[in-house]
Amino acid sequence: MSDRHVNDPDLIRELLTTPGRWAVVGLSTNRTRPAFAVSRRIRDEFGQEIIPVNLAGEDVHGETGYRSLADIPGHVDVVDCFVNSQRVVKWWIKRSTLGPGPCGCSLV
Repeated sequence: MSDRHVNDPDLIRELLTTPGRWAVVGLSTNRTRPAFAVSRRIRDEFGQEIIPVNLAGEDVHGETGYRSLADIPGHVDVVDCFVNSQRVVKWWIKRSTLGPGPCGCSLV
Protein backbone atom coordinates (compact mmCIF):
# COMPACT_ATOMS: atom_id res chain seq x y z
CA MET A 1 0.00 0.00 0.00
CA SER A 2 1.18 3.48 -0.76
CA ASP A 3 2.18 5.86 1.98
CA ARG A 4 0.54 8.70 0.05
CA HIS A 5 -2.60 10.30 1.46
CA VAL A 6 -5.86 8.81 0.15
CA ASN A 7 -6.93 12.18 -1.29
CA ASP A 8 -3.73 12.52 -3.33
CA PRO A 9 -4.89 13.24 -6.92
CA ASP A 10 -1.98 11.22 -8.35
CA LEU A 11 -2.93 8.19 -6.24
CA ILE A 12 -6.58 8.48 -7.30
CA ARG A 13 -5.54 8.73 -10.97
CA GLU A 14 -3.28 5.70 -10.54
CA LEU A 15 -6.08 3.64 -8.96
CA LEU A 16 -8.53 4.56 -11.71
CA THR A 17 -6.13 3.82 -14.56
CA THR A 18 -4.55 0.61 -13.23
CA PRO A 19 -6.76 -2.44 -13.87
CA GLY A 20 -8.10 -3.82 -10.61
CA ARG A 21 -10.94 -5.43 -8.69
CA TRP A 22 -13.02 -2.91 -6.75
CA ALA A 23 -15.32 -4.11 -3.97
CA VAL A 24 -18.05 -1.47 -3.66
CA VAL A 25 -19.54 -1.77 -0.16
CA GLY A 26 -23.10 -0.49 0.00
CA LEU A 27 -23.75 -0.91 -3.73
CA SER A 28 -27.32 -2.05 -4.35
CA THR A 29 -29.89 -1.82 -7.12
CA ASN A 30 -31.21 1.43 -5.62
CA ARG A 31 -30.58 3.86 -8.50
CA THR A 32 -30.96 6.91 -6.23
CA ARG A 33 -27.89 6.02 -4.12
CA PRO A 34 -24.53 7.54 -5.13
CA ALA A 35 -22.86 4.11 -5.22
CA PHE A 36 -25.05 3.07 -8.15
CA ALA A 37 -23.82 5.77 -10.55
CA VAL A 38 -20.25 5.91 -9.23
CA SER A 39 -19.72 2.16 -9.55
CA ARG A 40 -21.12 2.12 -13.08
CA ARG A 41 -18.73 4.90 -14.04
CA ILE A 42 -15.77 3.12 -12.42
CA ARG A 43 -16.64 0.03 -14.47
CA ASP A 44 -17.76 1.54 -17.77
CA GLU A 45 -15.46 4.56 -18.11
CA PHE A 46 -12.37 3.33 -16.27
CA GLY A 47 -12.62 -0.40 -17.05
CA GLN A 48 -12.37 -1.61 -13.47
CA GLU A 49 -13.98 -4.84 -12.31
CA ILE A 50 -16.59 -4.01 -9.68
CA ILE A 51 -17.89 -6.35 -7.01
CA PRO A 52 -21.13 -5.31 -5.30
CA VAL A 53 -21.17 -5.87 -1.53
CA ASN A 54 -24.52 -5.38 0.17
CA LEU A 55 -26.57 -6.94 2.96
CA ALA A 56 -28.79 -8.85 0.51
CA GLY A 57 -25.87 -10.07 -1.62
CA GLU A 58 -27.78 -8.90 -4.69
CA ASP A 59 -26.26 -8.57 -8.15
CA VAL A 60 -25.85 -5.04 -9.51
CA HIS A 61 -24.96 -3.90 -13.05
CA GLY A 62 -24.91 -7.57 -14.05
CA GLU A 63 -22.08 -8.23 -11.58
CA THR A 64 -22.31 -10.92 -8.90
CA GLY A 65 -23.02 -9.49 -5.46
CA TYR A 66 -21.79 -10.67 -2.07
CA ARG A 67 -23.04 -10.17 1.46
CA SER A 68 -19.60 -9.42 2.93
CA LEU A 69 -16.02 -8.73 1.92
CA ALA A 70 -15.03 -12.12 3.33
CA ASP A 71 -17.35 -13.84 0.83
CA ILE A 72 -15.55 -12.46 -2.24
CA PRO A 73 -13.34 -15.08 -3.89
CA GLY A 74 -9.86 -14.02 -4.87
CA HIS A 75 -7.96 -10.80 -4.37
CA VAL A 76 -9.56 -7.36 -3.99
CA ASP A 77 -7.44 -4.36 -4.97
CA VAL A 78 -9.64 -1.48 -3.77
CA VAL A 79 -12.50 -1.29 -1.27
CA ASP A 80 -14.82 1.67 -1.89
CA CYS A 81 -17.33 2.17 0.94
CA PHE A 82 -20.73 3.80 0.48
CA VAL A 83 -22.25 3.06 3.86
CA ASN A 84 -23.61 4.93 6.85
CA SER A 85 -20.69 6.38 8.81
CA GLN A 86 -21.72 4.33 11.85
CA ARG A 87 -21.09 1.13 9.88
CA VAL A 88 -17.66 2.05 8.53
CA VAL A 89 -15.76 0.60 11.50
CA LYS A 90 -17.46 -2.78 11.00
CA TRP A 91 -16.57 -2.78 7.30
CA TRP A 92 -13.03 -1.56 7.97
CA ILE A 93 -12.40 -4.42 10.40
CA LYS A 94 -13.61 -6.92 7.79
CA ARG A 95 -11.56 -5.18 5.08
CA SER A 96 -8.41 -5.38 7.18
CA THR A 97 -8.54 -9.17 6.99
CA LEU A 98 -7.97 -8.88 3.21
CA GLY A 99 -4.43 -7.56 3.61
CA PRO A 100 -2.89 -4.34 2.35
CA GLY A 101 -4.60 -2.29 -0.32
CA PRO A 102 -6.43 0.96 -0.89
CA CYS A 103 -9.74 1.64 0.80
CA GLY A 104 -11.87 4.66 0.08
CA CYS A 105 -14.94 5.68 2.04
CA SER A 106 -17.84 7.86 0.98
CA LEU A 107 -19.67 8.44 4.23
CA VAL A 108 -23.41 8.91 3.92
